[in-house]
Amino acid sequence: MSTFKGAAITETRIYDDPANPQSSPYRVSLPITVLSAVRDPDTGKGLDQILEEMAKVPVPAVDPVLANNSWEVISDVSRNFIAKHELTALEVAIHLGWQIGDEITFNLNGTLSGVEDQPITMQIYDFNHDDLADGSGKAGITFGMKGLMMASDMNANGTRRMEETNTNANSFIGSEMGIWLNGALFDMFPSDVKAAIKDVNKKASAGSQSTTIRTDAMKVFLFSVSECFGTTGTLYGVPGEGEQYPIFTDNASRIKLTNNGTGSANGWWERSPRRSDSTCFCIVNANGAAYLSNASSAYRVCLGFCV
Repeated sequence: MSTFKGAAITETRIYDDPANPQSSPYRVSLPITVLSAVRDPDTGKGLDQILEEMAKVPVPAVDPVLANNSWEVISDVSRNFIAKHELTALEVAIHLGWQIGDEITFNLNGTLSGVEDQPITMQIYDFNHDDLADGSGKAGITFGMKGLMMASDMNANGTRRMEETNTNANSFIGSEMGIWLNGALFDMFPSDVKAAIKDVNKKASAGSQSTTIRTDAMKVFLFSVSECFGTTGTLYGVPGEGEQYPIFTDNASRIKLTNNGTGSANGWWERSPRRSDSTCFCIVNANGAAYLSNASSAYRVCLGFCV
């Protein structure tokens, strides 16, 4: 059973080697009414056309439950199948069973503010969304946290400042937060997760009320106003800091819970300097709406990365 845009569809998988289905390529058989009615919102193609095209491509053998796959497998499939063939979310769901919102959890190595080996639950935010920093194409999968970090290097409740003082002059990449995410925190990731993560280009305004958009390569990032709200959140941020992720559809979809998604709703940092002053960064507040705060204030962390 697969679910596309909230609709349950019964599929039949025809394996090349029925006796060994977990490692065998397969074809998908769907009812003719489904083939003619369901279309990919990203390309306009019907399922019949998608299946005809993808029948020519070897489908990797993966577990349709994302969390049952190793990071090595996820990274390989992301690069050599999803990105290589420029698959849409619907095509990925048909052939792999992986969908936007699927979850996988890893544990940090070490202790942050007294919390040892804290879990980090990631969700698929999109496919083929972000540009690889080496210019070779797209990163196949972008992951973002389901909830908010349990603890940071500064506070056991998970809050952290963007900067020591109220300034956004360093943009995101040069901020205290950006340096911590890509340095000390990344060093705490398990080796298999670190090996899977790709450097991608992320955009943010230069800060200090500048409308200049800078592009920087990074492994770990916060999300921008544009990525969370599209054009509706640019009251506070500079437009053009990336494209909106489809996982963010309304305020309810942007509400994040503390304690790695098991606690209460709280505000979380975005990487966007506020467009109209030199002291603030943008946030998503506890209600999932766009807002802002002084750079030295303490808010929660929702990190992302690409594989």
